[in-house]
Amino acid sequence: MYVAVRAPLVGFIAALLLPLSVFATGAESGSSPTPLVTTEATDTAGFASVSVRAFAEDTGEELKGGYAGAEVYFYRAYMGRTPYVDTAVPPGTYVVGVRASGYYPAEILIVFAEKTRYVLTFTLTRRTGFLAIHAEPADADIFIDGRPQRQGSIELATGLHRIRIRRFGYVERVYAVDIPDRGTVFLDARLDLAPFELSDLRVSKPAFNPRNAGPLGETVLSFEVTSYGHGAIELYSQKGERLARQDFPSFETWNHSFSWNGRDGSGAPLPDGVYRARLEAFAAGAEGGTALVREQAIRIDSSLIVEPFGMAAASPGLAYFPDPQPVPRGTLSLDLSAYATSLDVPPALAVHFGASLGRLGIGLSSAVETSETAESSGSLAASLFWRLAEEWRPISLALFMRGGYAPSSPRAPVAAAADCASLEAALPLAIRAGCASLGIAPGVACEFAHEEAALRSFIRAGAWLSGPRFRTGLSAECAWGGLTRGIFDLAWPARIALEGRYIIGASPFVLSGGIYGALAPAMAPRITVGLGLGFIM
Repeated sequence: MYVAVRAPLVGFIAALLLPLSVFATGAESGSSPTPLVTTEATDTAGFASVSVRAFAEDTGEELKGGYAGAEVYFYRAYMGRTPYVDTAVPPGTYVVGVRASGYYPAEILIVFAEKTRYVLTFTLTRRTGFLAIHAEPADADIFIDGRPQRQGSIELATGLHRIRIRRFGYVERVYAVDIPDRGTVFLDARLDLAPFELSDLRVSKPAFNPRNAGPLGETVLSFEVTSYGHGAIELYSQKGERLARQDFPSFETWNHSFSWNGRDGSGAPLPDGVYRARLEAFAAGAEGGTALVREQAIRIDSSLIVEPFGMAAASPGLAYFPDPQPVPRGTLSLDLSAYATSLDVPPALAVHFGASLGRLGIGLSSAVETSETAESSGSLAASLFWRLAEEWRPISLALFMRGGYAPSSPRAPVAAAADCASLEAALPLAIRAGCASLGIAPGVACEFAHEEAALRSFIRAGAWLSGPRFRTGLSAECAWGGLTRGIFDLAWPARIALEGRYIIGASPFVLSGGIYGALAPAMAPRITVGLGLGFIM
């Protein structure tokens, strides 16, 4: 509903007060600032066009949508929420107002003329009040809605806020404070001394293999205390022999931890079995008193081998061979890689991610490429991997399913043929002897391109050497059939990759590199070089 005021007196007053046909009014003293008005000519005779937008002054974010948008009013009659657009507003004098919860409102008196588009941009000031806070002890940490703050007077948005006050050695206090508009709330918080308490002893890996590289070959024991004191963690063998000790001579904060690498005094990995971690803690001034004791069992298992595996094109292991050998539950891999065919074209940039959930694994891969004509395109792949065993064995088998899309002439390893999408299933089979492995993976894929679908069969193969710190291998793929070929015709190009990965020192970071080739008869090989940096944990 529109309410237009066309009385000559109103128009005369508006003309005097509004040299530019605009005059701002405040619905409340100290309300939001004057809105910005811009105009442009239109061809719509008999009507004006109006666009209303609103922004938060403190964050600069636009208030928009059915829930977060500001309410728009013409002469206090509700019209909708920002961003608001109306292309058929009768000419006349209007009071346009904007209101949003938690903000001061704003209004503007404006004369709308026909054949004109008006853009009204409101900037709303948040309603605020003050919290005057004093805490004892004076060096206590204060958090308001999770953000650290200082003592004293703090300006806050109106409404409820969560105040958390803590200091080591004292009992934490939490308050809910309702800040009134332009008012002040006083909070005087005095913390009580905390009794000495000890949490359970936790381990990051209840079972681990000290032969793995860096942080993959250790477990972290952690605990919390509430007040001052001291303690120690000791590790014992199955026979009760003490293997390691970590002293905590003074507890000065809540959280404490100790990393154990599962090795003896000479640095050799301890044999498989269950070991016992024992934590003893004493309150300050309680020397000779009763200790608080926590214990935890830790298993060393040399079968939990974590090797640096890649996820190019969402394929775990090698780019063109999904490795069916098991990966310990909870292992994560993330890589950032670049692939280049020449110095004249920007490299393709890719991110690869993989996670092991035990027998089930998931993979994601995405790449962005720029062609010689400066056009950008992207590839995407996602996979599910079901390993038929969680333990390392000489022979391993898995079901591998993957979907993906590849642009024309992709440089990064991709899951589909060029310029199409695909869904595939394969059965990778691998055999391992020491650090050497061989594998083969027959499969079938359904390809989709230009509203056509076709089946193709393929076979992938891989050969690699691997250990706790490295993996290097060769993988290849050859396909039959496809979108334009018979089911028994080879689908060129065949693809091949030579890759290497290495865990850097005692860190979780992995350096990777590879040479990728696309081979076809009567064509020069298309060679791509890739480099990457990632982490595994």
